[in-house]
Amino acid sequence: MTHVQVSNVEVVSLAGNSIERLSSDALAELKYTKSIDLRLNELTLPTTDTLKFVVLERLTHLDVRDNHISELDLHVLRSLECLNCERNSMVSLRLNGTSLRCLSAAENRECSTFLPFFCYIDILFFLICRVLFIG
Repeated sequence: MTHVQVSNVEVVSLAGNSIERLSSDALAELKYTKSIDLRLNELTLPTTDTLKFVVLERLTHLDVRDNHISELDLHVLRSLECLNCERNSMVSLRLNGTSLRCLSAAENRECSTFLPFFCYIDILFFLICRVLFIG
């Protein structure tokens, strides 16, 4: 990713760029971003990468559909309201859930979804097909 000053940018679309990994430096540049569109890339997002998402403290919308993600751990994203992770190869999905309002996870493998049992979830839109939900 080329260096761009994005401190005031709230919406970033990186869709369809054959991105395989997100560096810590790139994530640090996106610190104040509220919405990131990463669909149609080559991302696998192992847990070692998603733990770095903790710097995205204002992120409310994330689109990672149509990548190569098998396990998605986003429990560090407390402000996440909408997640679209359709059409990956996911077998597990871990979310914080305290702010979650919409979740689209259709067309994945049989997937276990883990949310903290103590969190109240007021979901407006929930599209999960062939997914095992464990609360």
